[in-house]
Amino acid sequence: MTPVTIVVTGNLNGRITEAATAVEKLGVQLGRPVDIWFCLGDMISATTGKEDVMLQEILSEKTLVADQTFFVLRDRISGMNEQLLAHSMNSTASKVRILDSSGVVKLHNGLTIGFLSGIDKPENKSAVAGRTVLYKNDLPFPTDQQMDILFTFEWPQNVLEHSSATNPSLITVGSPILKELLTTVEARYIFTIGENCFLEREPFHAPKSQMTTRFISLANVGTAQRWLYAFNLHSEQAQPDGCTPCPFTSIRNDAQLRPPKRTAPLPEAPSRVLSECWFCLANPTVRKHLIVHVGEFAYVALARGGLSEDHLLIVPIEHVAGDAIPSAPTLTEIETLETLLGKLFAASGQDAVYFTLRHSSSFHWHKQCIPIPKHRSGQIVPFLNSYFTNIGYPLSEKKPDQKLYFEINVLDSRLYATLEVDKFFPAQAAREAMCEFLDLHEFRDWRNSMLTQKDETNLATRWRQRFKL
Repeated sequence: MTPVTIVVTGNLNGRITEAATAVEKLGVQLGRPVDIWFCLGDMISATTGKEDVMLQEILSEKTLVADQTFFVLRDRISGMNEQLLAHSMNSTASKVRILDSSGVVKLHNGLTIGFLSGIDKPENKSAVAGRTVLYKNDLPFPTDQQMDILFTFEWPQNVLEHSSATNPSLITVGSPILKELLTTVEARYIFTIGENCFLEREPFHAPKSQMTTRFISLANVGTAQRWLYAFNLHSEQAQPDGCTPCPFTSIRNDAQLRPPKRTAPLPEAPSRVLSECWFCLANPTVRKHLIVHVGEFAYVALARGGLSEDHLLIVPIEHVAGDAIPSAPTLTEIETLETLLGKLFAASGQDAVYFTLRHSSSFHWHKQCIPIPKHRSGQIVPFLNSYFTNIGYPLSEKKPDQKLYFEINVLDSRLYATLEVDKFFPAQAAREAMCEFLDLHEFRDWRNSMLTQKDETNLATRWRQRFKL
């Protein structure tokens, strides 16, 4: 499937002209209209009850700002041109369609779109006037349904579990019905407008398959927070860095889940950890063609979608939770591997920079290794100090006393950023910092630097030869 350019806008609340103008500008930047525009929420202003003139223009297809436009409604609507509404709701050939209530649609380009209108009404609360209510028995999705995108109008309960985005005001929000639904159905993207705020959670593992899910909450159109999200949807989905376990199923990252010390070539992690961990070598779905060296306690692999051909990961063989500490023998071997890599990079005029995120959002402890040109090595520490200070995480040479921190090893320096439980830390901070330092802005999205599996295999083979020298 050719990548599809998709734009999603938050709750319209009648501000269709403002949203359409923004989408049209994106099309101008692309040199063509965007492929699909999903407009969420209320087509008519809840305050004035009036419809925007632009709405009729789009519904009648007199004005088109995208190849396809979908209005995904939160509630049933009234007071509008019934003929236009009927056409948009019932015609699958129309360039403008209305998705009302709940269901799953298959688009001509192969995308599967799910939508679930309404709010979750607890039994002890009365329904909100004019609002569609979610009922558990009315959900239209069969068990094991997989979708490319799911639109909802409430947050699923517990969606911030395992996430570093622990905003206290958002931890307790969410629908138990949606949480239960998302233990049986899976989507690559989940969009919602439930809390009128922008939040992009770290990607997480789907509960049953190896699908990676992204959860994005959008603010109301026209407000100060981000209300427009544009992205390219690819047919092939690779594993991004910083994935967390599924927030809708119970999994513990404690000593009881960690395997005993290794007595066999590959340790066995508990089945639940094994099925969700992309780094455990005993996981049958792990991409072993990326591995370039296996030691006694740790291995080295290519970073998928790396910033360069030398972007590597050092990973403990046994399962070590992201907020835990590898065993002493494992740490000793990792230091030996760092020394070896340092010599290999020095031979090609480079110095290595290592990043480690000690946090539960990093499901399996690992180090990223990103080399830089040796002639720029004197610039890296001042740059990193400035970069992380600017994003609210100043670096220090003192190792934090607390459990959660971000560590950088470069040359003879060890720098640390203290992480707070209730403060968001971007899981891609290391990548984004190095993209800026190396002027690789187009690679902020790891998918833009992905290689084919054949090229990955060839590159891994060359790296294995370097380890043998």
